Amino acid sequence: MKKLLSALPFVAAFLFLAGSVLAARAIHSKPSDVYPVNTLADQNGEAYTVRVFSSISSVIAVDMERHSRRKTISAGGYSYDPETTRLSLNAPLPFASTVLHIEGTASRPERFCLHDFAGVSSDLLVLLDGREAIEGYEYSYDRANRMLVFREDIRPEHDGLFHIMYETENGGSCGFGNWGRKDEDRLSELQGQWLARLHGTPPLVMKDRSGISARKLGREAGFKIQLPKGTATFICETAEGNEKRVSVTRCYDSGLTVECRAAPFPNGDGLPPGRTEEIRLGSLSVRREECVEGGARIFVYEWERNGSFYRLIADEGTEREAEELLERM
Repeated sequence: MKKLLSALPFVAAFLFLAGSVLAARAIHSKPSDVYPVNTLADQNGEAYTVRVFSSISSVIAVDMERHSRRKTISAGGYSYDPETTRLSLNAPLPFASTVLHIEGTASRPERFCLHDFAGVSSDLLVLLDGREAIEGYEYSYDRANRMLVFREDIRPEHDGLFHIMYETENGGSCGFGNWGRKDEDRLSELQGQWLARLHGTPPLVMKDRSGISARKLGREAGFKIQLPKGTATFICETAEGNEKRVSVTRCYDSGLTVECRAAPFPNGDGLPPGRTEEIRLGSLSVRREECVEGGARIFVYEWERNGSFYRLIADEGTEREAEELLERM
């Protein structure tokens, strides 16, 4: 269960970012050989396009805090390395939080440098035309230079639904492609199957339901949901024994997530037993359990409201934020 919990924020973070105009490394389709990429620049003014460009036509710096503030970078104001897809600005960043909007012509054959991926090809999720692509036939992956190359005659965005996803070497995630909102549930199923293989967990399908009303969300899930607004909301489907389990997960700016379900959570749920107490937070009567795993403390908060059961798991150092969130429930 602990593996499943660790995989959940990874998927949630990707799905939430994938629809954002300012998502780091998000690549969107365009009906030509010119493609746009939006990517965060680091403090050194460096960013990665991931897609290999044979030439770059424009670079625009955008203020992530105020999207209307933009600055066009001249051709002499940056350098680009197609072997690593690293783009480096020659001058300091124009804004404290800078996103680079880059447009360029794709290489042929089409190539993607997964510069922050240290795994093997079997750890990748590569989708082409809405299905898993065939390694060795439709694409190849060179681990030495971290380069994924599609067959010469394949143009991924023009050949249906295209998607690449992987876990980065620093424990984060990266995903890009051209799946639209109407296809997200199918993408979630494929991601869940991939994560199950990768982590050895039951398949977890997370359907993005951000922005819909609590009533509509409850009708689909089959139980009532009462939670403050968050940054993203998902209906999660997985297996518990031989039974399908449906829950709702809501994510917040703090990085915390709250899970809601129709039945009580299993005791322990894979965590070591710890000290338990009943506390009052706002209008809630909460059961708080303090566990120790790998030398670190973990705080598990559980409560019931109107026949539905809720849980929040906070790492050491975030318990104050967790309890402030619960006081607003």
